[in-house]
Amino acid sequence: MVGGELLTQTDSRTRAPYPPSSNLAAVETDPTPLLERDRELAWIAAAIAAGGEGAGRLLIVEGDPGVGKSSVLAHSAAEARRQGTRAFTARGGVFEQAAGFGVAQQLFESSLTSKDPERLFEGAAALARPLLDSAEVTVPVDPIQARHGLFWLLSNLAEAGPIALLLDDAQWCDGPSLDWLLYLARRIEGLSVTVVVTVGLGEPDAAHPIFEALAAEPVCETRRLAPLGLTGTTELLGSLLGTRIDDGFAAACHEWTGGNPSFLSEVAAELTAEGLEPGPAATERLQSLAPERISTVTLLRLRRLPPSAERLASALAILGFDCTLPQAAAIAGLEREEAVDAADALVESRFVERTPQLRFLEPLIGRVIYDDLPPTRRAADHKRAARLLYEDGAATATVAAQLLRSDPDRDQWTVERLCEAATAQLATGSSSAAVPLLRRALAEPPAIDELASIQTMLGLAESIAGEPSGLDSLRSALAASDGAVPRAHSALLLARFLVFAGLGGEAVATVEPALAELDGIDEDLRLQLEAALVTAARSDVGLREIADAHLDSIRKTAEVDSHVGRVVAVQCAYSAAAEGVSAEKAIGFARTALRGRRLLDEAPLSPDVYLVPISMLAICDELDEADDHYREALRRAREGASPLAYASTAAMFSWTKYLRGELAKAELLARDALRIASESPALEAIKGFATVHLAIVLIERGEPEASLELLGPGLESVSSHQTWARETEFATGRALLAMRRPEESLERFFAAGERSESFGIVNPAFLPWRSLAAQAMHELGDDVRALELSGTEVEIARRFGARRPLGIALRAHGLLVGGDDGIGLLQESTSVLGDSPAVLQRSHSLVSLGSALRRAGRRAEARDPLAEGLRLAESCGAAPLAKLAREELGAGGARPRADGRWDADALTISELRICRMAAEGLSNPAIAQALFVTRGTVESHLHVAYRKLGIASRKALPEALAAYG
Repeated sequence: MVGGELLTQTDSRTRAPYPPSSNLAAVETDPTPLLERDRELAWIAAAIAAGGEGAGRLLIVEGDPGVGKSSVLAHSAAEARRQGTRAFTARGGVFEQAAGFGVAQQLFESSLTSKDPERLFEGAAALARPLLDSAEVTVPVDPIQARHGLFWLLSNLAEAGPIALLLDDAQWCDGPSLDWLLYLARRIEGLSVTVVVTVGLGEPDAAHPIFEALAAEPVCETRRLAPLGLTGTTELLGSLLGTRIDDGFAAACHEWTGGNPSFLSEVAAELTAEGLEPGPAATERLQSLAPERISTVTLLRLRRLPPSAERLASALAILGFDCTLPQAAAIAGLEREEAVDAADALVESRFVERTPQLRFLEPLIGRVIYDDLPPTRRAADHKRAARLLYEDGAATATVAAQLLRSDPDRDQWTVERLCEAATAQLATGSSSAAVPLLRRALAEPPAIDELASIQTMLGLAESIAGEPSGLDSLRSALAASDGAVPRAHSALLLARFLVFAGLGGEAVATVEPALAELDGIDEDLRLQLEAALVTAARSDVGLREIADAHLDSIRKTAEVDSHVGRVVAVQCAYSAAAEGVSAEKAIGFARTALRGRRLLDEAPLSPDVYLVPISMLAICDELDEADDHYREALRRAREGASPLAYASTAAMFSWTKYLRGELAKAELLARDALRIASESPALEAIKGFATVHLAIVLIERGEPEASLELLGPGLESVSSHQTWARETEFATGRALLAMRRPEESLERFFAAGERSESFGIVNPAFLPWRSLAAQAMHELGDDVRALELSGTEVEIARRFGARRPLGIALRAHGLLVGGDDGIGLLQESTSVLGDSPAVLQRSHSLVSLGSALRRAGRRAEARDPLAEGLRLAESCGAAPLAKLAREELGAGGARPRADGRWDADALTISELRICRMAAEGLSNPAIAQALFVTRGTVESHLHVAYRKLGIASRKALPEALAAYG
């Protein structure tokens, strides 16, 4: 009897009630030996052993349905136990895909009941807690943060000993969990973790492109389970039927089933049910069942059972192949005793197994029974199941999974449950899981007065998930909004994503009517709309006058000490800087926007808000102040464990470091940003800026070919509406010019200028494209146009008043003018940059001045600027500039030092950063979490650094670093 064991087990929290996982979770003793799987089992055993030594691996076991993947995974669990490795198990399910991070929850929710859960959730692992404990969900979780938190939860768990993660039926895994699996695969090397994943081939609605990305990872190996051969088929049939199998019958079964173990089990069960002995009669019976094969056999066996058993099996298929007996009985319309007898019949006939819940022995059986149900009945049963589960207190995702497969019938209760589940998914960073829930809610359809809010939520979820349909959904939401305030909110959200998509003109057309309608109703919302309109107008060609007009109308709001006032001040700072009006005004607005740390306090993990005014300080040559703000922003990003905030800040901070001449640090920050941004399509803009900044640093370090190679993949895909497009063209032009390809570079510089001006940017403080274009023209022999262009840049830079852009413009113009007048301009350039923190540009101007003096025969005067330029170039790591300075000094008769090279055993910038953090007392895990790298990366860097420094442990680091300088 199984009725007493199958007690109701539901979960009233906001996530799905998952059982311990599949068959393998219930294995208490070693599973039945497998046939013809010795090579695969040895492969998995070796990977688990390697994981125990800290060499993390990911294995993918592929195979057709019924070929024995789950059995292999059960043996993997037993093998892990033999090796002293803890096994965490989970299983994908066709009805669990509605629960974002559902499989990840299965794997880790037991950690909440560990002896010391607080230790497990230390550091960045705390970001995973909202996924496992609904009481912790207070604000929406960023998907990148959720993946990061789960990784560190696993890392903390592995501190206590090696771990095996065993995931069955990953083809039915929810998308966010698969994203996390890829995130883990890229960091697993060095962890005491082995991941074994089974993937069913040819399953309906189960394809996922992430499996290709997983298989491409260096730590991943994939093997496909082959069907049993004739020998294995004979052995399995003999075991199932308890008798000797003759060769002819074995051959017929092998041909009929293709050697599939599940198919063979069904054949054996059918022969037993019909009382047939293995032989000619049984072979003839097999041939009569073709061509439907397994489906026919399974359904024939089921229909020999009492009608109550068939009804119970159908109910179990409806509920997702995994449920309690009372739940299945309610769907089947059976009384308790009748249900108990039906369950016993299903167990004895090997349709289901005994676990704390009812579960089909093989998912394939459940699939066959489910597919045989009439579609109309199936949809109606799903609706009944949803209401039953809801009344039992089941999770929102569990209820919603049933409703997704029901037919629309204008049921408000269905709409409410689907929206409730979608909200829960958004709150845990699972926007992709929320999308189908909201689409189904709209198909019901909802009441007219709820249509706009649901369409808005759908548009937001689609946009966050990176789906192109997000804009259409937001447009529909705006059209359905009723009332000035709701329309204003819808317009504000739509405008934001339109700007991201490069549709500034449409954004303006969206905001303008909403703004006019709101006049005199909600002043704060009106100001937000006005600021959004300015942003939209500035992002589109031909709308600058509209941007200026609206900015003028709200400019006074920038003086108000409020969040809206600070947002307006951000717009004013950008406008003043972009138009080259006045550096003093731009700096004033930037400081007003930042209000010390106020703006950062209000939105510590929203870099799109506070990075603009910091960047404007850097544009205006207030590099020390910008540096200070960026440092604080990075610190907040680390404390908040936000990869998004860290990558955004690092990408922009790298530009300030470049302007300061700290090329090694600029490269480090840009690579940090690229490493994080490369793992999410949502961070494409960050990736774009980081790529450009790294490319320019590489040019200054003498690697234009590497720079062009880095930029190459993005040259064709970048489009004019993307904000980093102008920088991409500029960086490409610089690389080509450094490679002595002036004609190609000139085309790129003009493209950068055209794109800049289309965005309303005329100030060379952003990109000195005119100076570089003038140099290319000079090399092409067009000095007249070159002088005109460089002279224009000098005029604009003088008007703006910042030192760095003026110094660059004067240098370029002076080199073209030549003679004494040119030397005078170069002397002015070095003077302007004399007290600027833009050390790299000061070095360029000093070397240019020295070279001009040397060519004019004024060798003695040339030596000081050349020597100082050489010293600064070496301190910046600008190898080509330092080489030029040495050559010029040599040509002038001086004997420069040649000791500017790095020692072969010098610490790299990455090693030095980690050593300094370790010397300050940070543990390896703390350093790894702060830098968003793996613990293994930290340990390897320290190991190499100890050797270079000649020390044995971190205790000696402070003294060694002091001596190192």
